[in-house]
Amino acid sequence: ARGIPVICMGQYRRAGARPLITAFKPRWHRLFQGLVLYNEQEYQRYCTTYNFNPVKTTYLNNGLEQYPLPPTSAHLESRRLNGPFMCLGRLEPKNRFDLAVSAYLCYRQLGGRRKLLIIGDGSSRAKLQTSGTLEGLHFIGALYGDALNTYLSQAFALIHPFGLGLTINS
Repeated sequence: ARGIPVICMGQYRRAGARPLITAFKPRWHRLFQGLVLYNEQEYQRYCTTYNFNPVKTTYLNNGLEQYPLPPTSAHLESRRLNGPFMCLGRLEPKNRFDLAVSAYLCYRQLGGRRKLLIIGDGSSRAKLQTSGTLEGLHFIGALYGDALNTYLSQAFALIHPFGLGLTINS
């Protein structure tokens, strides 16, 4: 990126990130000519602790605060390896969760045994529930905070058929 004007949208710490990655990010972000961070707390940390130029650094007020998660134990990791697929987000037509349900139907027809948990609410939920009356398919509804973290810690894979919005970033 040297010599080419590039602005990086960076995040200092993601929930569950390893300390080495967290320590490396400010060094990586120095390669860019500008930096957009996720909240004021990160902006303050970059400008004071890491001496980033406040003129070339800014932040969004998106309401997301990232808190570190404790390291996963071997027990939790084994649960994850045997865990379900999960879909997470607003169940709206534009997010195409119908594709995840269709793909899951094919997976089950091929002998797949994992469950699919769909976490979220929205205008498509009723239609998805009637079109997806399969064994192993479960609609959980909206979850937040620790309840959501409990489910996510068990996921084998997170499936988001279309787009990457704030749901996935958070």
